[in-house]
Amino acid sequence: MDKTQTISDAQAEAWLAEQRERGRRGRLFLALPLFVTAATRR
Repeated sequence: MDKTQTISDAQAEAWLAEQRERGRRGRLFLALPLFVTAATRR
């Protein structure tokens, strides 16, 4: 990775190929990043 925290075209294509293979096998990769916060005002 470079300083901008981006991935290369080759890395992106490898990830997409992996997801296509998972789809072919009937498998799913799902990520749900979630951040919950609550606050009160006094």
